[in-house]
Amino acid sequence: MKTFGFIIFLLIYMILASIVGGFVFVKLWDWFIVTTFAVKSLTIGQAIGLAFFIGYIKTDLNKDKKIESSDSVDKNALITKIFLTIGEVFSYYALILLFGWILHLIIG
Repeated sequence: MKTFGFIIFLLIYMILASIVGGFVFVKLWDWFIVTTFAVKSLTIGQAIGLAFFIGYIKTDLNKDKKIESSDSVDKNALITKIFLTIGEVFSYYALILLFGWILHLIIG
């Protein structure tokens, strides 16, 4: 049952991270790409799809990187690492949005 809850938690995290990342992508797109190149705005769904596509290309280009694995996994350390990663992702989105907004105010 713990595994099922963990899987549901990860799915919810992935959905929320995608939505937040899509929102940030739309804002940055509107602030810098739309005004510079006179192109259309994106919806959050389009931004998420474009971000997935860019991530796919980026991952495909870096496919030679190896992931180290260990036979013994400390569950507490793994859970701590997962929550730190989640915090890093949302902090990254917040900082990118903040710096983009500041730059938009300066050059806009």
